[in-house]
Amino acid sequence: MMLRQLLNAPIGRSACNAGRRAFHASRIKLDEASRTQETLEQAASSLSRDPNKPGVYPRIRQALAHGYEPPAHTTPVPEQLAAIKRAQEAVAKGEYPVLQPHSSHSKPRKPHQAFLERLRADGGDKIVGFKRNVLHVEHTRFLTLCDQIKGLSLDQALLQLRWHRKPITKKVEAALQEAVVKAKEAGFDLSKTYVADAYVKDSAILQMQMVKMYLRGRGRYGATPHPKSALLEITLQEREKPFAVRENDPLEWVREKLRDKQRQFTKSAEEVYAETRSKRPVKEVYC
Repeated sequence: MMLRQLLNAPIGRSACNAGRRAFHASRIKLDEASRTQETLEQAASSLSRDPNKPGVYPRIRQALAHGYEPPAHTTPVPEQLAAIKRAQEAVAKGEYPVLQPHSSHSKPRKPHQAFLERLRADGGDKIVGFKRNVLHVEHTRFLTLCDQIKGLSLDQALLQLRWHRKPITKKVEAALQEAVVKAKEAGFDLSKTYVADAYVKDSAILQMQMVKMYLRGRGRYGATPHPKSALLEITLQEREKPFAVRENDPLEWVREKLRDKQRQFTKSAEEVYAETRSKRPVKEVYC
């Protein structure tokens, strides 16, 4: 009798009700997840580019190919006319600029070496690279800044970084300043030096000199892994003419006008080197 009362006690009914509530809660979560997935798919489909509606640069290419002329109600400035003329000549030669090419072929085994070979063939052998590890920062925060300083001269790249006024630009600006010092000490003419490439990737690996400084117990050493890290690599090249990607861009003159507004607040590459060397003077060595 006692066992039957225990089996028919309200405890069993409450447990059953709790199971029902858990089942309904799981169904609600599944429905919300499915609705979220449908919303993401709709957003992705809306963001996908319509092949019948090309982007900005393809539309400009089509307009230049058909003999584009500024509208009659506007008064173009000389910089705009010169940029349009250079872009039309580039379209006629089939050398229209592509800032971010999307390649469909397989990647080479050593992409950086292949890039350096193309760079030497285009502008010369005076190339210098600089790497910096940035800890506790997502590498995705550097992507936009790296794309915007590619192909610019050192002075223009410093103006571009100062124009953003974001906290993350200080890290890129510090790395670019160190690269300027390295290029100057290597004998580069800073007025003819350009940012050939600015590359960033995640999972930065500390250099061997730094790794050996992290001493461990029982005669071991190693680096402490960080969950958020980035490796910033800047490649500079001294060349006689600017990159065709920037020179033939019909919109580059507008960017230069915007950068010039920050010139009074930004130091040039020569001033950056002089300031850095004043803080860290090179001591004379007597032999």
